[in-house]
Amino acid sequence: MDISDIKNLAISAKLSFTDEDLKDWQSQLEGVFTWIDKLQEVDTTGVTLQPSAKPPLLRNDEVKLFESMQGLINDFKESEDNMVKVKKVL
Repeated sequence: MDISDIKNLAISAKLSFTDEDLKDWQSQLEGVFTWIDKLQEVDTTGVTLQPSAKPPLLRNDEVKLFESMQGLINDFKESEDNMVKVKKVL
């Protein structure tokens, strides 16, 4: 991986680096890619995939009526027909 590749990655990520930072990133990324190459050399024949953790317990979706809806609406400065008016968000 050369400096021009890292510059292109930085542009894509909308980042800017000094020349010294680019050299530092170059050495770090080369280390990562070397490590990935070493992992690809590992023989995984006969190794089965084991889930590392139990999946989270999920509850069934069910519709529940919010009991204090009018109280919530009343907390807003402005409302009309059970809808609240909020500031414009850009």
